[in-house]
Amino acid sequence: MAGLIGSHALWGRPLELEHPLESLERWTLERLHSELVPLLNPDRAFTLVALPA
Repeated sequence: MAGLIGSHALWGRPLELEHPLESLERWTLERLHSELVPLLNPDRAFTLVALPA
């Protein structure tokens, strides 16, 4: 929450303090597990290799 509020403040778009907390109300443990945990699968990761030109 602090990161979200800080980012918006940095860009001059202050949020009402309740707004980020209201977004949390939509999430349940089951929804987090079914929608977000699969995104953390290492098979979805990639490696960027920067080589000198």
